[in-house]
Amino acid sequence: MQILQSCTPARRQKLTDDSVGNAVTDQQTVLNCESADVSNALTFFLDEPTFARITNQIRRKRMNAELGTGDYLSLWRFIEHTPERFYCTLAAQEMGDLLEQNFLEMPRLLEVLLSEFGHELEIGLRTLREINNYDFHEIDLPSDEYEQMRLLDKDFLTTYLRLVEGPFAALILPFAVYQRLRRGKQLKGFDVYNRVEELRNTGWEQFTSPYDNTVRNAIAHGGVRFLQKDIEFLDRKGSVTKDCREVVRQFDKLVDVCNGLSLGMWRFFLDHEDDLAKKGFAYQDPYFLANSRLRPKLQVGM
Repeated sequence: MQILQSCTPARRQKLTDDSVGNAVTDQQTVLNCESADVSNALTFFLDEPTFARITNQIRRKRMNAELGTGDYLSLWRFIEHTPERFYCTLAAQEMGDLLEQNFLEMPRLLEVLLSEFGHELEIGLRTLREINNYDFHEIDLPSDEYEQMRLLDKDFLTTYLRLVEGPFAALILPFAVYQRLRRGKQLKGFDVYNRVEELRNTGWEQFTSPYDNTVRNAIAHGGVRFLQKDIEFLDRKGSVTKDCREVVRQFDKLVDVCNGLSLGMWRFFLDHEDDLAKKGFAYQDPYFLANSRLRPKLQVGM
């Protein structure tokens, strides 16, 4: 049985035609799927409660093995909810490893992130949660070309820009700040473009692949042209042309990267909640950001 891990033209809830035709929908099949990568994938039988429960148990076990997430209930959405369950595993691992390794070796990294960029991180994570709750993550693209473009114009393009400017820009901060601190450079002129540039020629560059500066600029400044079958994105330096499904795949990949980075960050915050509190950083109910605080606690007399 072939498990679908990433977005296809049929979007996130369906397998390929061959997979559906060859799939066996019995409970033992699910139990035997542990070797398959179902940690981030929806499968065709998830509407059946028994299969959903078993599959979620497998996901939980895989996520704990890969990321050491333990039994944190606040992370349930990364197992059971779409699109969080499609999180990029490597992004989660790299984020957790970076913060963990530098917790003692480079404490300045965490101090800068939470003191100088804590508000941006908080807003970015809250925005990501709002975007994850949008309805269109689970819908199929219409077959009609006009309806496809209308859907992209209404939902995908504006949300792509919101993702880039908010969650993505905030969640690549740890990598970009690490690079600048390591070189002794100041944290000025540090917009999303410059943060992406800091990741060039590093192992983290792959997390920037869904980001396209031309697409971002075109959406932000009215440079989007809908052609017969494609969408053209224009800015002052040039243009790129993509078909509708390519745009949707790029959007879905950006969502998955952001969710992976956020999962790695939350795992670190949960693992070190007491240590961070001793250093003057307090937050509560980490994933439910209405009550969370990533900024330093205010102290009387400061």
